[in-house]
Amino acid sequence: MRFLLDHDVPDDVAFSLEALGHGVVKLREVLPVTTPDYEVLREAAERESLLITCNRDDFLAVAGRVPHYELLRSISPPKGLHSHRRENFSPYTE
Repeated sequence: MRFLLDHDVPDDVAFSLEALGHGVVKLREVLPVTTPDYEVLREAAERESLLITCNRDDFLAVAGRVPHYELLRSISPPKGLHSHRRENFSPYTE
């Protein structure tokens, strides 16, 4: 499965998905941070990737108007995770 990670998703999520054998593209590596949400959804559709974001509500506002690939998922970073450091992430943290 392929994933497109929004700018706000910690690198730890990418690390975990890649460790499981999934394809991962970090949005910040392919589009500017200022890219509008509708263009982010289009990018995910073009890449046939599942978009993972921490700001679901912003994307829900445009998801009905912009074709996107299958699903739109939202995550909440674990409490205390303030950086993109791998050692801060545990997939079992709530």
